[in-house]
Amino acid sequence: MLIDLHFHSNASDGLTSPRDAVIRAGQRGATWVALTDHDTFDGLKEAGENAASLGLEWLSGAEFSVWAAGEPVHLLAYGFDTEHEALASYVSGFRLDRVRRADEILDRLARHGIRIDREQLAVHVGAGVFTRPHLAEALVREGVVADRVEAFDRFLGDGRPCHVRMPIRDAAETIALVRAAGGITSLAHPGEWTAHQTLVALARAGMDALEAWHPSHDGRLTSYYLDLADRWSLAVTGGSDDHGRMAMDSGRPVDLPEPRGEVLRERLRGARLRAGR
Repeated sequence: MLIDLHFHSNASDGLTSPRDAVIRAGQRGATWVALTDHDTFDGLKEAGENAASLGLEWLSGAEFSVWAAGEPVHLLAYGFDTEHEALASYVSGFRLDRVRRADEILDRLARHGIRIDREQLAVHVGAGVFTRPHLAEALVREGVVADRVEAFDRFLGDGRPCHVRMPIRDAAETIALVRAAGGITSLAHPGEWTAHQTLVALARAGMDALEAWHPSHDGRLTSYYLDLADRWSLAVTGGSDDHGRMAMDSGRPVDLPEPRGEVLRERLRGARLRAGR
């Protein structure tokens, strides 16, 4: 079973439209797909309609920036009702958080003598949500840096002079809201940097799965998270994390073994039943 349950469009920080992002996933062989833009549902209708027209199995998806056990993590959400009032309101709050964060980063850049035109930046962001990659690209366009890597290294990365942390949103609250909307959650790209206490806190909060397959995971890490998922009775997910823009974006789907695919489907069915969907 070839899946890609983690990729992005220009509704957040990807390059391609939601429609084209789904086409890319399908062209690369994925048969089960989920668009997971950052902190927004804006691209899901277009992506879902296109997935249906291509005969692809589709899941609603999103990637939320949250905190667990004092650590920032990204949670993937799947299969939720996008019209669920409480979850939709929560996501609208994320958009406002990102606008305020972008404004504060622009202020900090200005204090360093770097002025980015807010209106021009908004044109490039379009209908999407503001992300640091948008700001990094603005620095490249202005000739301040050579590329996005330099933008993060000098200005925007964690601990850099113009970095602004996203407001703290609690992972447990997010997990509960996604569950109420009939969906499940999976920890995105846990890699080598996610503390064990954070993993424990997320599991205790009701997280359903771990993203075992990701471009940043080598075979050793994938095996580790598969074993951990089995020990903790979690499902597993995987995806390309394709943004359509970076050299690392292979877009390759994940070959999910059928038994693990059935565990994931069962979690999704159970979530829908609990929510009365």
